[in-house]
Amino acid sequence: MTALRMPRRPYFPETEGGDETIPYRLERMEEGARLFVRAFRHYVAGATNTHDGPNDAWNEIAATLGGGPGGGGPGVGGPGKPVMGALILLVERIRAGAGRRIHHHARCCPCLAPDEARLLALIGTAAGGRMDHAEALAADFLGRAPDRAQMVPDDALAVAESARALGLALHGAGHPVGRLSLFGLKLSGRGESMGGGPVN
Repeated sequence: MTALRMPRRPYFPETEGGDETIPYRLERMEEGARLFVRAFRHYVAGATNTHDGPNDAWNEIAATLGGGPGGGGPGVGGPGKPVMGALILLVERIRAGAGRRIHHHARCCPCLAPDEARLLALIGTAAGGRMDHAEALAADFLGRAPDRAQMVPDDALAVAESARALGLALHGAGHPVGRLSLFGLKLSGRGESMGGGPVN
């Protein structure tokens, strides 16, 4: 597996907790949700002087699910491989289709950013088979409104399918994401900055 080149601009900037922090704490969530959030944060943080985003994401997944013989990196088999592949696909499809800024909290933060909560809701909904709802959530998450014929944009369909694949991979590894209620969370992110720097 070849390493992904991280763009110069942060597509997924970190955001401070502040008023945008929602009342979900990682330690109160199911292991599948915690695993996704930790791996997602590592992956999108990219390479820095002290971290290697994709490899750090793989290490997070392998530590929980197993990384195959001898540990190894993302190219090594084991129960974590389908989860890592689905995570990569989801992130890259979000990068390709995002029409707004997407934010995450720091790797060590114990709570969720609103965008992280939206992603968990999307993954849980899609893995639960509610693809019509998942497609609408994906379109809103990306900041892509349905067209005049009320058709969900293709990039939102691709993100919803990727979210389903990740949810099913986590479930297959014995760590389902579960359902996350977004009651009280402002969902529309079109054209808004939710704290942090620009994504695209």
